[in-house]
Amino acid sequence: MMKSQTNSEFFPEMLPKPSLSALSSLVVGHRGDVTLRCQSHFQNVTFMLRKLRHSGYRQEQRSTEHKAEFLLIHLERKDAGMYFCAYKMMISEEWSGESEYLQLKVKDDHNGRGATGVKNGKII
Repeated sequence: MMKSQTNSEFFPEMLPKPSLSALSSLVVGHRGDVTLRCQSHFQNVTFMLRKLRHSGYRQEQRSTEHKAEFLLIHLERKDAGMYFCAYKMMISEEWSGESEYLQLKVKDDHNGRGATGVKNGKII
C-alpha cells in the first residue's frame, strides 16, 4: 500500500493575506488625495494595489519593510470603487491572496452637484 502524501508536498503553502487600510477617510472630495497602506507579515516583498472590476488598474511597489503606501491623488468620481492589495516575496512569482476590499468614495462636489455630507446630524 502506498503512503498518501499531503497537499503541502504538491502545493506551496499560501501566503497569509495582507491587510489594506486608509491613512485618512475613505470618503474624499473631488480632486482630493488618499493614501492606502498595504501590510504583510513579511519584509522584502512586492506589493500590488488593484481596483475591483478594473483589470487595467494596477500599481506595484517594492518594499524592504512590512508595508507599502500608495498615494492616490487628484481623485475623480471614476476613481471611486473597491480596492484591494496582494504581495509576493522577492524570490517568488506567486502572489498572496487578496486583502479585504476597501470602498473608496469620491464626492462629486465639482459645481456643487451630487455632493452629500452630514451637518448637525442631517444628511445634506
